[in-house]
Parts: sequence; structure tokens; C-alpha cells
Amino acid sequence: MWLSATMLHPQTLEFLKWLEEFNDKKFFELYKPLYLQIKEQFENLVSFLIENISKFDKNIIWVETKKCTFRIYKDMRFPRNREKPYKINLWANIAYGGKKSSYAWYYIHIQNQQSYFSGWVFFVQPKTANSIRKYIYKNWKKFKKIIENPEFKKTFGEVFSYHPKLKKIPKDFDPNHPSIKYILHRDWLINKKLSNKEVLWKNIDKKMLEYAKIAKPFNQFLNDAIQAKL
Repeated sequence: MWLSATMLHPQTLEFLKWLEEFNDKKFFELYKPLYLQIKEQFENLVSFLIENISKFDKNIIWVETKKCTFRIYKDMRFPRNREKPYKINLWANIAYGGKKSSYAWYYIHIQNQQSYFSGWVFFVQPKTANSIRKYIYKNWKKFKKIIENPEFKKTFGEVFSYHPKLKKIPKDFDPNHPSIKYILHRDWLINKKLSNKEVLWKNIDKKMLEYAKIAKPFNQFLNDAIQAKL
């Protein structure tokens, strides 16, 4: 079957669904040739996005595909991974410094019935989180303009926190300030869910690039917050 260089392999989700059910070495080795085709197509998509996101987000210049994508093999040092040794999704973090970056990510997650495209800072260290809170507080009008942009809201909806929010308002923040709901976040995420049908679209590369353009002001604001001396 002919594939464009940047569309996902048509059996990507089917393979990941199988892997969820038959998560063992025997199954994986049997279908490894298929997996390698799927992996190549996914990496082509990530390379396309890196190249094109870098045209409007200079933080992404010099980012390498191999440093943004994750292995499908789980870490066998952890006993809980030995029973099911393979991940059931494909991931990529497109960010300055790659997948371990402390800066904002353009994140791609491909999984049967659970695919999405995100912008975020995730697993934030307390010092960095506090810097982001202060920056949102001091630059509320700018942040509000970004997150209330009609195209942004239509695509991503609300900014949310993956981890439980703070139970108390931090010191030096006015509890009546309109930004306070975001001050309580431990991380800051936006999310565009993708159906199985959407993931396998021939133009998924262009759609994800469109989502990245919409997410860019949000990610840039977070990066400015991380770099700010507050």
C-alpha cells in the first residue's frame, strides 16, 4: 500500500490494540517487521513537525527526532514492567532539549481510542512552577488573551492541571485575583483529543501542524515564564 511520507501507517492503531492484549515477547517478535514500519512512519511525522514548527517557534530549531521520541520497550529494572514489557502507545515530545526538556512541549500521543495532541509543561519542579505562577499573575491580561482566543478555545478548550491542584493559595497571591484558578495548578496543559479515524487521516501531518500553531502562544508564554527572573 502507498503511504505518504508523513501519514501514519494504516495498521498503527490495530497493532497497538493487539499489543495491549498480547503484550509479550513472542507476539512482539512475530510482528516486529510491522512495528518497524509503523515506527518509521511515526518518526517521519515527528520529523515533519519539527521541521515546520521550527519555522514559527525558534525554540525548536536544532531539535532532533530521535531525542523527541520514546522507545516502545519498558524499563525492565522495574519488576512491574516485566509482565507486560511493551508500551501500548507511541509518544513524542517536541521541545527545546528533546523529551527530557523542562520547557514547554508539543506532545503527540498515539494510542487506540486515546490519541491526542497537547501543549504543556509537565512534571514541573516546585521552583519552576512558582516562576510560572508569578508570571501568570503579573501578566494576567496577556495570558487571558491567549487562552480566551476563540480559535484556541475551540481547539483546546480549558487549560487544566494533570496533577491535583494546590489546596492552599500560595503566599503573596491575592485570593481574589482573576488568575487564581491557574495559580493553583501544579502543571499547565492543553489538549486536543483525536479519534481513531482522525489519527489515520492522510493529512494528519497538516492537522497537527495547525494545532501546534494554535498552541504556540501558550507554549511561548510558559517558556517566557520559565526563563523570567521573578
